[in-house]
Amino acid sequence: MQSYKSSHKIGLNQISPLFELFQPVVFGKSLQYLHYEIICDVLIKSMKNKNIQYLLLLTLIFTSSFSACIKNTSEQQSTEKHDTTITKSSSSEIIEIVKKVNNHWQQTHTEHGNVLWNGAVYHIGNLAAYKITGIEDYRLYTETWAGKNETETKENGLNKNMPYDWQACFQAYLMLYQLDSLDAKIEEMKETISNQIHASNDNYWNSTSNLYITMPVMTKMYILTQNKEYLDRLHSGFDYAKNLLYDSESGLFYSDRKSKFPQHKTLNGLKDFESVSNAWAFAAIVRTLEDLPINDPKREGYIRIYETMATTLAKEQQKEGYWTCSILDPKDNPGPETSGTAFFTYGLLWGINNNLLDEEIFLPTINKAWKYLTETALQPDGKIGYVQQSDDKQTIDADSTADVGVGAFLLAAAEMTKCLQ
Repeated sequence: MQSYKSSHKIGLNQISPLFELFQPVVFGKSLQYLHYEIICDVLIKSMKNKNIQYLLLLTLIFTSSFSACIKNTSEQQSTEKHDTTITKSSSSEIIEIVKKVNNHWQQTHTEHGNVLWNGAVYHIGNLAAYKITGIEDYRLYTETWAGKNETETKENGLNKNMPYDWQACFQAYLMLYQLDSLDAKIEEMKETISNQIHASNDNYWNSTSNLYITMPVMTKMYILTQNKEYLDRLHSGFDYAKNLLYDSESGLFYSDRKSKFPQHKTLNGLKDFESVSNAWAFAAIVRTLEDLPINDPKREGYIRIYETMATTLAKEQQKEGYWTCSILDPKDNPGPETSGTAFFTYGLLWGINNNLLDEEIFLPTINKAWKYLTETALQPDGKIGYVQQSDDKQTIDADSTADVGVGAFLLAAAEMTKCLQ
């Protein structure tokens, strides 16, 4: 049986160009081929016979198809609008999630750890949780941790050689100071950080984890002292790190000099940009911009890198809402990684809240990430799972948790409440 296309070849040559121009708009994909055949046949016969019945039939088909198209378009626009609306959760619901997560962590970690960076990351998140909940036990938990480690931090500070691993605690100490909870340590911090800003080497700036540990301390100390040397050291140190680790092609950071391409590759031969490492850099820039003066001449440079990273992250997010251990090579170590995902969510939300990111573009990314964090990473008992516990890419599952992941989750949740206000 011949098709209409072959039996009416000449007529179709005359009609098809106009029909194909309007057909996708008017009829939509689902009716494309059926209506193409029928309407062409009716239209050709109408033109040849000048038969009013054929023209009426064509009008009926056109009208019904156009109505269906309008309905489908309206539904699609409604769906797209929903996708660019922030999560349906209310601020009070998110605060309940914060309580569930933070209470679980503190109840299962009654012994306070040391002041190394990973523990400090949790306490930064814990104080963010305190600010949105007002629960005094959260503040006291961090105060007790700081007091327990007072001797250790003092000895390192007085030795004038405090390792960078220990300096993330200063962010938490300065947050406590802002809450009028920690006056005694400020002079020690000034002395220790003063040693750093006058150091002749850049060892503090040779990995992305160091950026998170060091950069926000510099801006917070500037606010405290108004000593511009802190900002000068911030800028020179970040320039060093950027030249060493930043990949302008992808807009992402290598974790350290050893991870750079082509010396190091993923299992599939690609550049290896670790989720956790880029989370450090992304969050470091965000926490720096929070306190960096608006008129600082270097501010726009930080914003450009932040926006470029945000664009790449949105593009590379997995459909389930998370980012994998290796951002550009999901097959290298497939499956979710929560600490990176939580930090990225925190950073993207901060950009929305501070008018640096377009809601139409980035809210769908945030919504998917938040859905993953609250429906997959969050376990029924309040545990945060799927956290990469070291720089090594090991098996990650629902029972894989760590202070870093919990702290990042709390930061994201606190920023989400701001977005909903």
